[in-house]
Amino acid sequence: MARQQLYPVDEARRLLTGMANKYALTYSDSEWADGDLDFRFHPQSGLLFAVTLSFQNRDEFHLQTDDFCSSYFPCTDPEIRIQFEESVDGLFSGEWRILARKRSWGMLNSELQQPNGGGMWLGVRKYTRFGWPFGRVTTTITQNRVA
Repeated sequence: MARQQLYPVDEARRLLTGMANKYALTYSDSEWADGDLDFRFHPQSGLLFAVTLSFQNRDEFHLQTDDFCSSYFPCTDPEIRIQFEESVDGLFSGEWRILARKRSWGMLNSELQQPNGGGMWLGVRKYTRFGWPFGRVTTTITQNRVA
């Protein structure tokens, strides 16, 4: 069996720091002994909601908000890494949004969406939680619309 290719921690740190710098966002970061990285962005000027970007297991990136979570694996694949960068760029820039459906007991599902022209939206990534099919469904939109 072939050995799994690992993505360098320094490259992951450079990528996450570069995204923060591109949008002039402040963050708190943690690095764990195994090389995992967490970058936490709290609401601030230029960002209306909390976002966590993570690098885990030396081969996956994660994008997480209160209403959405997605992993990008394996990040050693350049195409997967580009998808992660586009997702973060889209969310930070305000061009993309998160459409979430919730019930009284919590999150049902959510979708990271990008504009598809003509006022339509295309789902790029999905997040689903399982639960009881009871209660009214409400829909929220989270988008970084900064003036």
